[in-house]
Amino acid sequence: MKSNLLFLIITVTLFTSCSKKDKFECGVESNSPPTEDSSILFIPTAFSPYQDGLNDQFLITTININSTHIEIYNNENELLFETDEWKGWAPNTETGLTLYHYKVTAKSLQGYEYYRCGDVYSFKCLTKGFDANKLIFGDQFDPTQPGYYLPGTSAEIIENCK
Repeated sequence: MKSNLLFLIITVTLFTSCSKKDKFECGVESNSPPTEDSSILFIPTAFSPYQDGLNDQFLITTININSTHIEIYNNENELLFETDEWKGWAPNTETGLTLYHYKVTAKSLQGYEYYRCGDVYSFKCLTKGFDANKLIFGDQFDPTQPGYYLPGTSAEIIENCK
């Protein structure tokens, strides 16, 4: 009688996602300049790169700032863009609404160091249920206002996605 032995080897591999996080963690805390420092760092929360001449880039406005370092991440927390020569940024956005994350460090002319991180939306249209009231665009910048912007004053035309 012939005996057939069958060996079965099972390999189990566990997959975990280490790159995607529920929330962007940049490792810095926002801070405000002392009252004697005249610098301003204004960071909008949205831009619309559909080339209409208004808010086409993620553009940070600075006044009395000596240097900046900016990093932009996608929703998987992968670094997409990094620069010390800030002139604005606009990805090729094909979808309706895309969330990006930023990390900014800047130094004022008087030596104060800023640390900021947060979210910025790029959109061609807004998805159903998205609250457009939480968006702040670059054209709302007003250095005379608290927070350096006038709420509700953007000339941006916001359409809903079809």
